[in-house]
Amino acid sequence: MKINKVLISFKILISFANLTFGQTVILNFNSAGIPTTSGNLFLLGSGAGPTDAFSSNRFEDYSSTQFEIRSIPTFGTLTVTAATSGAGFLNVTTTGLGEGGSGINNSDEFISFTFSEDIEITFLDFNAITMSESVELLIDTTSLGTFLNDTVVENIANFTAPSNVTASISLAEGEAFIMKHASGEYDLERIGFTVVPEPRTYALLSGCCALAVAMLRRR
Repeated sequence: MKINKVLISFKILISFANLTFGQTVILNFNSAGIPTTSGNLFLLGSGAGPTDAFSSNRFEDYSSTQFEIRSIPTFGTLTVTAATSGAGFLNVTTTGLGEGGSGINNSDEFISFTFSEDIEITFLDFNAITMSESVELLIDTTSLGTFLNDTVVENIANFTAPSNVTASISLAEGEAFIMKHASGEYDLERIGFTVVPEPRTYALLSGCCALAVAMLRRR
C-alpha cells in the first residue's frame, strides 16, 4: 500500500510537471507530409487541397490566412494567423514558405505570424541564409536585429549549417512575429515554438503538488 501511494504521488508530480513546460510545436513548410509535430494541423478556408498539410496551392492568392493546430498535448487548440506584406500571396514550395513565387526576395517583403496564446519561438530554419542573405526579425514594430550567417543578437543564437537559428523569443498573445527581407532570397522552411502554459495551469500544478506531498507524508 505504501509503495502504491508513493508511485501514485510520483505519477501526479510527473504528469503535472509536464504542464510547467510548454508544448513544443514544429511547423514544416517544405514537407507537406509532416506539417507539424505535437498537434494536428487544420487549415481554415485558405486555398485548395487537404486541410492537414501545407501544399503548393494551399495559400494561393491569400496574403493572410488562419490555421489551427489542434490536440496539442496538455494544451488544446492554438490559432495561428500567417500574413505577408501584401506585395504577394503566401506561397508554399519545395523549399518552404515565401511571398509570391520567388520567396522573400524584395525590399519590405515579409512573413508574419500571430498566435492566439503566449508562445516562445525556439528556432527558425530558412532556405538559405548565407553571407549574401539576411533577414530582419521584429516583434510588431520592435526590431530584434538583422541576421545573416554567423550573427548573434541579444538572445538569438547564430545561424548555422547555414540557415538554422536557435532562439528564445517571447511573444505575447496577439503580437506579430515578423521575418522581413533585408537582402538576398530565401524561404522559411520550419519554425519551432513552445506554447506557454496559462497562469491557471500553474495554480493547478500547485494544488496537485500539494496533494502528492500530502500523500507522501501519510505513507
